Amino acid sequence: MRLTAPSRWSLQHKLLAGLGLCLAVFVAVSVASGLWLTREAFEARVVSDELPAVLGSVRSELQRQVGEPLGASLDMADNHFLLTWERAGQPADGLAAFQAYAARLKARHRAQQVYWVSQTQGRYLTELGPQRPLGPQDGWFGRFLTSGRPYAMALSPDPLGEGWRLSVLARFDAGAGHVGLAGMGVAAGALAEQVASRRVGQTGLLMLVQPDGLIVLHRDPLMADGRHHLGDLPGFGIEALGRLLTSHDEFSYTVEPADGGSRVLAASYVPELNLYLVATVPRAELLAAATRAAWTAPLLAAAVAGLLGLVLVALLSPPAALVPALVPESVLPAAEADAAPPPEGPVGGTPRQQAAAVMSRIGDQARQSARGGAEQA
Repeated sequence: MRLTAPSRWSLQHKLLAGLGLCLAVFVAVSVASGLWLTREAFEARVVSDELPAVLGSVRSELQRQVGEPLGASLDMADNHFLLTWERAGQPADGLAAFQAYAARLKARHRAQQVYWVSQTQGRYLTELGPQRPLGPQDGWFGRFLTSGRPYAMALSPDPLGEGWRLSVLARFDAGAGHVGLAGMGVAAGALAEQVASRRVGQTGLLMLVQPDGLIVLHRDPLMADGRHHLGDLPGFGIEALGRLLTSHDEFSYTVEPADGGSRVLAASYVPELNLYLVATVPRAELLAAATRAAWTAPLLAAAVAGLLGLVLVALLSPPAALVPALVPESVLPAAEADAAPPPEGPVGGTPRQQAAAVMSRIGDQARQSARGGAEQA
């Protein structure tokens, strides 16, 4: 297949080539400027509006789910009958009343267990009555009392099943040194599902993390075995951990380099659980919508402009092709015969002079053809 020089193309081909080149330049400039102008603004909107909204909605749902058992535990720790019974040394004649009260709480809040733990008496009570004395294995009890916090909650795998358990602890003080905790343990499968199943972007995920960086809840159960740290995940360096896990803000974020591209890391503190709701998502996924928009608009405009260009080419090409038909037929044979051989002799000078010389020769040939036709008549 022989290639034809552009100078020998037909007018229609030249118009099509020019139109295609203009469209290609238009698309390239539009995409480049669109990405340059919109990516930063889009990223700012995502990390300042959309990502905080995602974390805020999950955070609010967690607070709603833990609010009921927390409120019930605080009411139990402030119950006048129980505090009086504790201050009296937990006499045996009040044990049945405590068990009945605890059983009602358990049924009302669908709890797995309701407990009352007294430091003075040194024993662990539930709705079933006395369970066991406190021992060295109950160091968590002493840590909670010395922390001075009015309540605490712990999310952990359920030892009785494959789900999750939320343990609620509320501090009570009956006076005269009678202190301890009241609370309940409830199933937390819905709470865990709310975090583990939520996606951010296409592959981003949420997790619950302790203030020291220990992962409590993760989509991968192996990551929530109590031995994995947030620093084990891509992008969570020392600076990122310090920025995310040292403040109690409702939202904080950072962009950190990682294998496979930079990642957006965000955190929201959940005070009721004393945990951080942490999100990690590839930065490219957050900007995917902006990239699609930057490509879609120019391509759509190019398609419309291309169709209009084809219509214009189709309208303009026929008149150019019909120019020879406007010449009288009596002139064509003679003109074609005279014009068949190329003009003799070189034509020098500037391009303008060359064109003038060619036009002069063509005019001389036309005049000779006209004189020859007159003599024959």
